[in-house]
Amino acid sequence: MKLDVCCLGVLGLAVLAAAADPPAPSPAKPQLSIKAPVVITQPPAQAAPVAPKRLLGKPVTYGGVVVKVIRADKPLQMLNPLAPAKYGDGSENLDRHPRTGQPQGVKLFSISF
Repeated sequence: MKLDVCCLGVLGLAVLAAAADPPAPSPAKPQLSIKAPVVITQPPAQAAPVAPKRLLGKPVTYGGVVVKVIRADKPLQMLNPLAPAKYGDGSENLDRHPRTGQPQGVKLFSISF
């Protein structure tokens, strides 16, 4: 409950800050523009694969709906009820009560180690 109130407060402040008029620039100072030369470098031919991060000898894994959408080749298929089985059924992203097993919410982002 407190988290919801805090999030709504921060969201309200962000909306108010975005709605405020920006200060007008002072006309007394002339604007100078200096252009720097553009240097284009070639990326390395093949980047080395990144090893999974480890914490106390165990690999750290990321999960949740956000991670699944980022990794999906067609993210809009996650909303399609007739999508192929390779997109999953969504039950792995449910947060369940430890005693009863009833769903309580959706995991947007989770870290397991």
